Amino acid sequence: MNLVKEVEENQNIVLVLNESEYKGSIIKLNQKLSKVVGSICYVSITTQVKSLAETFTNEGISIENYKFVGCSKKHGEEPVTADSRFIAAPTALTELAIEVSKAIKDETELLFLDSVSSLAVHNDEFKTIKFLHHLITLTKGTNTRGLYIILKSDFEKGLMKELALFADKIIEYASLE
Repeated sequence: MNLVKEVEENQNIVLVLNESEYKGSIIKLNQKLSKVVGSICYVSITTQVKSLAETFTNEGISIENYKFVGCSKKHGEEPVTADSRFIAAPTALTELAIEVSKAIKDETELLFLDSVSSLAVHNDEFKTIKFLHHLITLTKGTNTRGLYIILKSDFEKGLMKELALFADKIIEYASLE
């Protein structure tokens, strides 16, 4: 399966990753996407944006087309790109929705949410599902695609099976080769 092609053909995809392959899969996926997608809004729920940007750069991923939205910020951390934004906490869903809305209005091609699992740790299930439904609704009627990462253990618990009602496609990926 060609995941880049799936992203091109489906507006909103939930990507289910194994915990053991998570970090490597995120890097491999962004290596591929950054070459074919013009602008990516990368929403990082728990990883600090500076750390994420350094990892991407060290892995040969150009971050110039990324708009980072971080929910975890070190005191005094500076934006890594001109379009980097920070919100107060992963529980500030209204603030997060506003930043994502701005990115979509700026003609972002891909919304990359890393991750639904992390979002669910910080918010109750109802608020998480409501927020994700809002994001998917935001992308409908635009040229923005959505890629929502979730860990397999969280998906199998049934915690996020409601996502199947909103997403265009659910893809289980053990490893991105």
